[in-house]
Amino acid sequence: MGLFTAGQIVTSFVGGAVADRISKKWIIVVTECMGAVLTTLVWLYWPNPQAMLHVLYIVSAALGILSAFHLPALQMLLLEIVDRDSIPHANAIRSISNNVIRLVGPLLGALVVSIAGRRG
Repeated sequence: MGLFTAGQIVTSFVGGAVADRISKKWIIVVTECMGAVLTTLVWLYWPNPQAMLHVLYIVSAALGILSAFHLPALQMLLLEIVDRDSIPHANAIRSISNNVIRLVGPLLGALVVSIAGRRG
């Protein structure tokens, strides 16, 4: 979590500026695809415990950097899509969904690992 936050903090100023200048949809698609590639990298290194810790560090920092580009683009796209009067409601729904995902995601991950076990 620390490397994720460090990567996000270091690049957050650049991410916001980039989101102002280029297509928000393109930023969202590219960052989601790159996140999928990084997550696949973790899956590929799962059976190798010696390399796994280093891969987790690198992927965590990289996901933080991607997040610094993804979140500003997502927030600005929300402002373009939603009517001005509905923005507070849309932000509330986005905030609630983010918090639920942060709570449920790790729980589901722990459940999968406890059921499937760690093979390798």
